[in-house]
Amino acid sequence: MSFDFESGVASVEWLQTCLDSVGIAAEVLGVLQSPLASHTAALSKLEIQLADAPSIDAFLKVMHPAFFQDGLNEVRFYQQAHHLDLPLPVPRYFGSTIDESRQGSALLIEALKDEYIEHDWSRREQPDLAKIGRLVRGLAKLHAATWERGDTWGRPGYSREIAEAASAAVDFPVLLDAFVLKTDGLISQRGQAALQQFVSVFVERMLNYLDTGPVMSLIHGDVHFGNVLVPVEPSSEVVFVDWANWAIDQPADDLAHAVVSQLPPHFSVLQCENLITLYL
Repeated sequence: MSFDFESGVASVEWLQTCLDSVGIAAEVLGVLQSPLASHTAALSKLEIQLADAPSIDAFLKVMHPAFFQDGLNEVRFYQQAHHLDLPLPVPRYFGSTIDESRQGSALLIEALKDEYIEHDWSRREQPDLAKIGRLVRGLAKLHAATWERGDTWGRPGYSREIAEAASAAVDFPVLLDAFVLKTDGLISQRGQAALQQFVSVFVERMLNYLDTGPVMSLIHGDVHFGNVLVPVEPSSEVVFVDWANWAIDQPADDLAHAVVSQLPPHFSVLQCENLITLYL
């Protein structure tokens, strides 16, 4: 049963096909579909009602045609995730439909049960450093496994320009431009001095790490708090979502993006050092 890209609505028949394909032997009786905000996809929360079984909470992600390649890459990630031996929780894959003629991709994944801290984008200048620390520790676990297969899986590193600039030379303007490009110019002018301080620490600490640490690892490719779920329970692991830019690539890419994308104007060198130390 194909997904109806015209309506963007998950039919009972399509949901039944998905659940059957992953071994969930229960009849789908109905579904409640609630739209959520997203600029790259039509995103919905689903409550899938089953006969003689508890309902299933899921997310349906129908990528906009302009982001079709991202949708393909994310579907591929979830299809292969159980082979990747990931050290962090990943939502269960329930099914997908790809329609190249319509440039459409529909992805159905589990909605995890934990309670998560809601990210408040208005508090950009007053970040929760403990929360950023949990994100950095999660990245360290994600990057723990090393790989030898460059670009075989996933797309080339989304932030490859950062690693290339860092590897070429300690060139402040080039590296600074790479970081600003990576964050789409979101760093305020007041934050530029702090950004330069971070770059100096990053270059000193991470170039040494790249000489001794993993050459390649699984990277997320677009790490920021919009794509990371931080559980309310402090002992629980963070959950990375939106895997459209995953790759096997330089682990420093993720760390650079994670810290820079959350960098406030008054971020200190000491705070940068502490976060990099958490990662290493």
